[in-house]
Amino acid sequence: MSIRERWTVYPLLLLSIGLALRAVLVPPDRLTVGTVEANRVLCGEIVVSDDAGDVKLVHIGRVKGGGGGRIEVNDREGIEAVAVGTTAEGREAVVEFFDADGRTTARLTAAGGLEAIVDDEPAESPAPAGEPSPDRRASTPAP
Repeated sequence: MSIRERWTVYPLLLLSIGLALRAVLVPPDRLTVGTVEANRVLCGEIVVSDDAGDVKLVHIGRVKGGGGGRIEVNDREGIEAVAVGTTAEGREAVVEFFDADGRTTARLTAAGGLEAIVDDEPAESPAPAGEPSPDRRASTPAP
């Protein structure tokens, strides 16, 4: 083999070996398996969806706005039904209940007790200009 042939063949050989190893060493973005068994899983979030993968049924992750953790359970249409977690503002624990449209209907906190959220108007219609918005919260202290 001449020097010119070596300068052509060996770089191509090393390139092909590197590409083959990259496919083995760098995992793909999506991995599909039947069962995973582990003693510990460390991740950013967990999403459980229906069989088709279209509807998010359970979401475990961070609170929107940078708070602590939150678990959201949705109905079969993907609308939030109940959520357990912390508030975005601090460390306070909260359980929220939602109606069929996904609006919050009640909130249970460790410090404030049960807070029922009354909605006399549709969520899309804001208060008329110049008038203060009505108080939508009726609070019940914890026993």
